[in-house]
Amino acid sequence: MKKLFLVTTGFPYPAKSMETYLETETQYYNSFDEVDIISLGVKRKTLEEKRNINCECKVKVFPVVFGSKLAYIINGISAFFDMNFYREIIELQKKKKLNFKRLIRLIIYISRSHFDVRKAKKILGLNKKKLVKNAIIYCYRFEYQPYVALLLAKYFDNPTLIARAHRYDLYEERNSDHYIPARRLLLREFNKVYLISQDGYDYLSGKFPEYKGKMAISRLGTLNNGIKKCDNKGSCFRIVSCSNMVQVKRIDRIVSTLSKVKTQKIEWVHFGSGEEESKIRKMASEMLGENVKVIFKGRVENKKILEFYRSNDVNLFINLSDSEGIPVSIMEAMSFGIPCIATNVGGTSEIVVDGMNGYLIDDEPDEYIADKVNSIASMNIECYEQLRDAARNTWEQKYNAENNYRTFIEEIKNI
Repeated sequence: MKKLFLVTTGFPYPAKSMETYLETETQYYNSFDEVDIISLGVKRKTLEEKRNINCECKVKVFPVVFGSKLAYIINGISAFFDMNFYREIIELQKKKKLNFKRLIRLIIYISRSHFDVRKAKKILGLNKKKLVKNAIIYCYRFEYQPYVALLLAKYFDNPTLIARAHRYDLYEERNSDHYIPARRLLLREFNKVYLISQDGYDYLSGKFPEYKGKMAISRLGTLNNGIKKCDNKGSCFRIVSCSNMVQVKRIDRIVSTLSKVKTQKIEWVHFGSGEEESKIRKMASEMLGENVKVIFKGRVENKKILEFYRSNDVNLFINLSDSEGIPVSIMEAMSFGIPCIATNVGGTSEIVVDGMNGYLIDDEPDEYIADKVNSIASMNIECYEQLRDAARNTWEQKYNAENNYRTFIEEIKNI
């Protein structure tokens, strides 16, 4: 039976890598004899905070501790001894995309990969005299994790190489220098790259049509935590949002939108924190009327968010982010039958169907979004229940973890 080597950034340690939801997927790894998690970029101070992995098979975690800035600077020279560095420069020159920022990004990308591989090789006890057989190396992200896996592959006997691609690790335009290194190389060397959305699949296959046969869609999913029945005629209309408080998530636009809702009594609950928290709190106190009660929950464990959905009537979920893959936060909300208002970015239109289980927002102003909030709040009970039923049905058909992850695991075992 095959052994799984899972390459992550931070998981299962506390990290800003947004791999929180990988915890759900690991519950379906039981069909492997053993799972080794190679956790890259782990902060030394978090080593005692490892989360438990809920998997019945044998799981070992190998943390690759984040190095000092000086160590990475000294290690930068390793990029110049890697032939892929020069191949990538030629690729950039052909496309007339080579500039100083991208050159620095490439040096960091390759040198950090070599740095992490040296550490991983040591803690895993890998050597070329005893190649690891019957192995799958699975990278949860499609950025620098796969290059680490490619370098490690020389210590394996014909391993299966696979990766998932989400958002920042997929859409080059969402990176500051519009560049993610080694795309073509990784597509050539990997057996399969799984996109979490149709939008992601269309994007990557459009850029690299010659490797379309190596791409497939494998959606993420959330657990079935039951459906919560409620109507929209309570003492207040409760809206929930859940994301980091960073610029791309545009929490400020939620504040602006709710400031335009004048007649409806609203309770807005936000889960998450971040660099814009003080700004958002100030905006809310200055802009929101007495009809809007705000509760900032801060960063909490995912299980506490799910418990909130189970224990409270939540009438609407809102996400006005500027960039997404497919938001897992929306999957979770819809699993409880909560309709959603969300911006039409990335693959969001694959889960939010305008007018059926919520509303999609394109370039409309805040007043338009406020009207949609009012529309849902003032619906008759029958129409509102149809909206909730459609939200739950969307989750059951497309984002049920039980179906999606079992199918995914069986597929990668048979590549």
